[in-house]
Amino acid sequence: MTSLRQRMLEDMAIRNLAENTQSSYIQQIIAYARHFHRDRKHWGRKKYEPISSI
Repeated sequence: MTSLRQRMLEDMAIRNLAENTQSSYIQQIIAYARHFHRDRKHWGRKKYEPISSI
């Protein structure tokens, strides 16, 4: 597991998201990476962090 994925899972666990929600989010990140032909390893933290001011 990459450090970015691990951090994302930890952040979602802190936010108390359900397992199915976490799995769905991970699948969407994978689909996003495939769509833009970019490896998730090259993304920074800000690429997936939600906007907390909403």
